[in-house]
Order: sequence, then C-alpha cells, then structure tokens
Amino acid sequence: MFHIQNKIQIADNNNDISADSIKRSLFDLGPLTFQITPSGERGHCLVLSGYYIDPVDSVNVWIFKNSYGKDYGEDGFMYRKLESSQYHYIFAAEGPVITQDANNYNVECLDIDGDGYYNWGIGPKPDTCPECPDLPDCNDNDPYVGPYDSCFNCSCNYSFQGVL
Repeated sequence: MFHIQNKIQIADNNNDISADSIKRSLFDLGPLTFQITPSGERGHCLVLSGYYIDPVDSVNVWIFKNSYGKDYGEDGFMYRKLESSQYHYIFAAEGPVITQDANNYNVECLDIDGDGYYNWGIGPKPDTCPECPDLPDCNDNDPYVGPYDSCFNCSCNYSFQGVL
C-alpha cells in the first residue's frame, strides 16, 4: 500500500503546455497522470510513463500505461502522437511517496552496459552511487548511448572503448 502526500499540477484544461515542459516534468518528477482527449472523444486519464522521438517524422511518441489491463494495447501500454490541444489535466505525485512494505529502501546505481554512466531511476543522484557523472544513463542497455541531452534526448557516448 502506498500513500502519496500531495500532487503537483503541471497543466490544467486551459494550459497550453509544451512537449518539452512535459518531458522535463516526466524526467524530474517521474510518471505523470495525464488526461488525453482524442479528436471527437471524451477525455481519458492514463499514466504517462515515457516517450521517444519517431525517427521517420521526428514527432514525439508518448508512452502511456492504460487502466484497461494487460490485454489492452501492448501489454497494457499504448503509444500515441498527440497535438498540444489534446493535453489536459497533467499531475505528478509530490513526495515523499510512502510504502508500508519497505522499511530500509536503498536506491541502487547501476551501470549494466559498462559505459561509465549509471542509472538510478528518477530524481537526483543518490549518495550511495559510486564515483560517476551526475547525469543518468539514458539507455543502460547500450554502451554507445550516454546521458540525456538538454532536450531530453539520448546522446551518443563516443568515449566508450569497451567490447560488446
């Protein structure tokens, strides 16, 4: 069981929020509750869990976890390109998020791909991390991908000299 102390409103029904502002909120605050309104439909709330840039048309593809269960979409997730007019009521959980199940929880810093960039999840780098850059690894499964750039896209890791 979890208890969320408060929520932060990122956008309401009348905000014209940019995709970069949503990315920054997602990066800084973690998954966001997000109401989308597809053209001609009623709004539906989802959890925005990520995004990627479509390599064909360079448009943001938002990754949502739906409440319909694992049989919906791809194992419960859906991928959508949205216009800014379809963003409504975006919120983030404001910590601390408290669980009654874990008393001693330590955040792990992992460098699975051995490129020198670590991943510790959402938030600032914890004190428990080894000596490493303060920027988290964008993709810890690929040593040629380094940290996020200023636009929250993965950057190339040209310094990787290891063996795959």
